[in-house]
Amino acid sequence: LHILVTRHPYEWIDSMQKNGFYAPFHKGLPMNKFLTLEWMSLDMNPANIPLVEAYLRANPPTIVNASNSPNAASAPKANPLGFLEVKELFKDRHPYTGNRFPSVVAMREAKLRDWLRVSQSFRYSHHVGCRDFMLDPRFLFAIACARAYASACARS
Repeated sequence: LHILVTRHPYEWIDSMQKNGFYAPFHKGLPMNKFLTLEWMSLDMNPANIPLVEAYLRANPPTIVNASNSPNAASAPKANPLGFLEVKELFKDRHPYTGNRFPSVVAMREAKLRDWLRVSQSFRYSHHVGCRDFMLDPRFLFAIACARAYASACARS
């Protein structure tokens, strides 16, 4: 049984904008800029995130699409955060092209499309809204029971 749980798009975007998960360049930006800025996540030790965020508040960055190649160095040669190792998180790039996503919405669309494609490879798969699960976690148990019953009926 495969269950894909996703958040409502507005809730997800709001959370990404407020929390900036691995994307401190984007955290807290005005929504119109947040929705239109090319997406760039950083691969760094979570303990260093507050230091990076403090630096970025004092020195707002400009994300430049200098190179879309995952093999090219995307960080500037002179790392102003030299005391920290900061690299781009390439797994947050487009899975087929390796390019950065033109926006956070484009990233969500591509990832959701890929998750739905993967779910098709399972005999029993169900897509659940996170809100449904939060309202009543027994909802997933009911799905599992229904799928198990369907599987048992199919074998008889």
